Amino acid sequence: MKFFDDIKAIKEDKFAQIFIGLFSVIFGLFKSLSEFVYEKDMVNVDIMQSGIYAIICYLSLNTAYWIITRDYNIKSYEIKHPKRLWWVFFAVIMVANIICWMTFGTALISQDNMLIYYWGIKLSCQHPIFYMAFVLLSQNIGIWLGSMLYGVWFYNIVQMLIISSLLAVFLVWVFKQQIPAVLKYLIAAYYI
Repeated sequence: MKFFDDIKAIKEDKFAQIFIGLFSVIFGLFKSLSEFVYEKDMVNVDIMQSGIYAIICYLSLNTAYWIITRDYNIKSYEIKHPKRLWWVFFAVIMVANIICWMTFGTALISQDNMLIYYWGIKLSCQHPIFYMAFVLLSQNIGIWLGSMLYGVWFYNIVQMLIISSLLAVFLVWVFKQQIPAVLKYLIAAYYI
């Protein structure tokens, strides 16, 4: 059967198995350690719990490795309208961002950060120049409109536009690749 041939091929890839095994053991140890530090405020590792986490991680990674490296005999096809696909992804991601922003942003966004930047902008040299120029532009828009909160909103909207554009480009690229359709839709659902 094809399934057992694929499993045999995965087992023959020694480097991948060693890497997945080591990563799983390290993940299990750190997951167990982090739970003890968080819950009981002490440094302790439960070997049984670490082993269970390591086994779950190992099986999950091997399943993902099998899905990715499997030969699906997928025919390549050209997307007929990549610009339309980009606009669809852009619109869906933008709507999701706006819903999230309207849900959480209006109550949680404060102008304090902008005011701190505004008074300390002359002293700030640890951020990239284009970022600081964008923050300064947002601050000036807020001052011009009468409240620094409008500057924060401008900053958030421009940031959502940029992120939505970049994710739409990435998702169009994913849909052009020769990978299973299920994986394409899972990637799209994850990023949306």
